[in-house]
Amino acid sequence: MDPGLGIFGWLNDKETIMFIIFVVAPFNGITSNLAFYASYYYWPMEIIAGAILTEPFISQVVAVMFGQDEIPGFRTVFGLTIITIGTLIASYGSRVKAMECIEKFLEEEEQLTSKVSMNLLTNIKKEFAEEDES
Repeated sequence: MDPGLGIFGWLNDKETIMFIIFVVAPFNGITSNLAFYASYYYWPMEIIAGAILTEPFISQVVAVMFGQDEIPGFRTVFGLTIITIGTLIASYGSRVKAMECIEKFLEEEEQLTSKVSMNLLTNIKKEFAEEDES
């Protein structure tokens, strides 16, 4: 922070303000929104919501690393713990829902024999178990 101009010293330079308004802000807004929408293709909505809820905490960590803020207090840590637990519960619920959909698909599929469908279901459950262990 500049002792003469303060924390908003960058507002004194009109070229910097114009650059931020017409270049930095639109670029940042467009790319962050595109990344947000593209993430829906790869992950369920619950996981994305949990990641978005952790943004303030990540910002706090970065601010502490650069010496711009103090270490978070009890309320911040407590809130982050609740968000993390909620994200884990939502993640578990997504897996259970996916397994139910797979089981329903295998039950409805008449072309697959029961032995093949059970092998597929067993392999999928093993993969989920291996992911949980790592």
